Amino acid sequence: MKMLSSAVAGLRRLASILSTSRTSVTATTLTERLVSVRQDYQLSQRKMSDHFGVSPAAWHNYESRGVPPKPSILTQLADEGFCINWLLTGEGDMRREVRS
Repeated sequence: MKMLSSAVAGLRRLASILSTSRTSVTATTLTERLVSVRQDYQLSQRKMSDHFGVSPAAWHNYESRGVPPKPSILTQLADEGFCINWLLTGEGDMRREVRS
């Protein structure tokens, strides 16, 4: 549990950094990875926005305008098996290994 709490704190710090950094390179790679996540879910932007409890315009902005997702979305993605390090940096695998 302590490790998860630590990971969530790290995610919040990274999201904070991303929200203040609007360089086109970072935004482009992040937006491409968010599109890949949505494609992995096999959902439209509208259904993806419903899944994460944000407006369709907000999800569109994540994918098209480089607006970083809220920490709660990053946390939910992590809870659903996505590797946040990959999402934010492009390094590693898109999904974490599931331990049985």
